[in-house]
Amino acid sequence: MKRSLVFLATACALCVAWVLCKGMQADTRTVEIEGEAIPYICLNEKVYVYLKDLLDSGFFVDAAESRTLETRSGMVSEIVLWQEDIFPKEDKKIGNIPHMQDGWKYETYINGLQIGTYACQGELLVDAEELIGQPVSFKEDASISEKAVLYDQNGNEEVLPENLEQITKTNRNSVHGNPEAPNRFSFENCSQYLMRAEKNTAHKLGIDVLQKGDILKTKKGSFPLEEVKAGECAGVSILTMQEEYTEFSSMLNELGISYSFNNGKLELQGKGNGKTINQKSTDAMGTIPQYPYRMFAMTLELSNGDKLDCLYDGEKLFAANNDLEQTDIWKEYGYVYENGNWTPLK
Repeated sequence: MKRSLVFLATACALCVAWVLCKGMQADTRTVEIEGEAIPYICLNEKVYVYLKDLLDSGFFVDAAESRTLETRSGMVSEIVLWQEDIFPKEDKKIGNIPHMQDGWKYETYINGLQIGTYACQGELLVDAEELIGQPVSFKEDASISEKAVLYDQNGNEEVLPENLEQITKTNRNSVHGNPEAPNRFSFENCSQYLMRAEKNTAHKLGIDVLQKGDILKTKKGSFPLEEVKAGECAGVSILTMQEEYTEFSSMLNELGISYSFNNGKLELQGKGNGKTINQKSTDAMGTIPQYPYRMFAMTLELSNGDKLDCLYDGEKLFAANNDLEQTDIWKEYGYVYENGNWTPLK
């Protein structure tokens, strides 16, 4: 009988200890960027990450492109973050994420494209689903699902006294340019912000940032990520486009030749149609000094090994005039290219 009582008492003590330990146990879910755990906020089963934590994952605030504007509706602070290894300029002016001020509007751009901005307790955040371009499957206790809950790197939770507020909706403008439709590039292996989910389960979200040299898969094929250009300082000027590049995709279309990308190789299909195309006069620049869309700079290799310096905006491919003239591959398609003119071989 004594043995039974001792056994029962021991079992009860173990159960109490297990319940107490479970009550003190930190949340087992984690959010990581590039393998490093970061704090995050959950609200209505959605996950939000702090903008400042991107600065520890290879990003910087572009002080030259970020600016403060006074508009009819109030003050607007534009915060432009770039991934360091794909930033198109050697010299960069590094700034800071601004302290929030009452009544101000804040707009955030990541890798040249605007993203929705949220605020909580004076801190700026972004939606993890937007960053990776797919739903996040975290589930919360129903009793706190409608409250903003902060989880630190170790999973310890704190119910915040105020809710998260969306202060800027997502319109996907390129930096100081036009909106970029979700299907403009149709990225297959990452989001428009060049991030993807390395892991996305009910217990872990691992955010992977594409690095320079990683392959981007798009509707036109695949090519290595090199540089992204957008904005007044880090973008491409209209004058440069007119003087140094040819709108190659439309030219190939006129010649009856189609193209695609294959891991950085430019694959051309078809033979020239024998049409003569002379250099067209460029239109006046008007009032737009910079190209209004994001440009992906890339080096594409032709079948003969020659390379073309190219720019791609998701719809149009531009090639450097010098490179077009220095290769003789056009003879395989029945053409000679010189000074912007495409002349069929006799």
